[in-house]
Amino acid sequence: LRLVSFGAHPPQNAFLRFDLSGAIGPDHPLPAILRRHCRSFTLISLQRTAASDRAEYAYQLLLRDQRSNNELMTALNDITGLDNVNLTLQEELLEV
Repeated sequence: LRLVSFGAHPPQNAFLRFDLSGAIGPDHPLPAILRRHCRSFTLISLQRTAASDRAEYAYQLLLRDQRSNNELMTALNDITGLDNVNLTLQEELLEV
């Protein structure tokens, strides 16, 4: 006998990029949305422009279930001030 992961949903690595006016504070909805849809997430880049209060954010995500990506994108697009949302999925790497 061998153990198989029948019915399991393997996590999916992804990059999330977006622009945001203002800052992500303790009451901001973004962390709660990411916790709901991701096993883990890490801020990998934050660039502010001197001329405005906008910043470009980039996160590395480990998604819980790739089938809920549309729900994640809908929730992100509903956040006021969050624009240019881009979710890029990484292909699974295979060792040969």
